[in-house]
Amino acid sequence: MGNEKTLKTLIRLDQQKLDQQRRDLKALEERIFQFHAKKDQLRCIMAEEIKKMNQMTYAFDLLPLYQKRIETEISAVDRQIQGYQVQLERQKDILHQTYSQMKKYEQAKKILETSEEKERQLKEQKEMDELNLRLYSTRKSSPA
Repeated sequence: MGNEKTLKTLIRLDQQKLDQQRRDLKALEERIFQFHAKKDQLRCIMAEEIKKMNQMTYAFDLLPLYQKRIETEISAVDRQIQGYQVQLERQKDILHQTYSQMKKYEQAKKILETSEEKERQLKEQKEMDELNLRLYSTRKSSPA
């Protein structure tokens, strides 16, 4: 009985871990999405500025500098995205490991429950056999 409680506790703890890891995973995915949106926004801003600068003759010299600055920002965002994607993969691995561990506990619990049920049935059968034997002995020894 104590083992079953321990397994239930371990399963509950792993379920809580899984829930937290799923929330962490979702937060990482949201961050990646936000960085992709920021990258797209930078590209749109750059396109608008290029369009404006193409219309101005005096700003033509500034265009390459501006493009380089925006491209640097975009590559910084790309590096951040890659970093978060690495974290995301690690988090998925941890989530998988925790899930596997929880399943092992659930299987152990099921085996323990089955074993305890068999023991209970065997004990019950022995008690019934003993009662039947006593009843048979009592009937046989008493005159009819």
